[in-house]
Amino acid sequence: MSTLFAIGTKVKLVNTGDVGVITDILGDGIFSVFLEEEDMEIPAFADNLERIDKHKASASVVKGKQPKPVPEPPKPMTQYKILTRKGLLLAFVPILQTDGTTKSFDLFLINDTPYDAIFEFEFFLNDNLIHSINKKLAALLVFPYAVC
Repeated sequence: MSTLFAIGTKVKLVNTGDVGVITDILGDGIFSVFLEEEDMEIPAFADNLERIDKHKASASVVKGKQPKPVPEPPKPMTQYKILTRKGLLLAFVPILQTDGTTKSFDLFLINDTPYDAIFEFEFFLNDNLIHSINKKLAALLVFPYAVC
């Protein structure tokens, strides 16, 4: 690794041990060095010079911008606790009368998948169409359908 020298850098000649200061950069790795004890200026190759000051110049590699890692999407929040994934579910929740008998049902369609679902639902009673609906059901959503 070559050492970098600038004008004013205090150096020592490797072969003789003489101490001097760089006064000019002559090019092609040659510097003009003023030797204080000899009171003269001489040319010297960079390979023959050694820094003696404490401030060392060094080149460093500057890394370019690193690509930011793509964060994982957050897990979707659900409206209910999922024990095991079941798919699309139809739930009938009984509505009880005061004597404990079933009066009617609340009907829920549950999309227990990570995907949106398009559905068509028709409710018949004694071969008569009572109610029908076509809708998109978002992923991981409970859709209150009807009271039957």
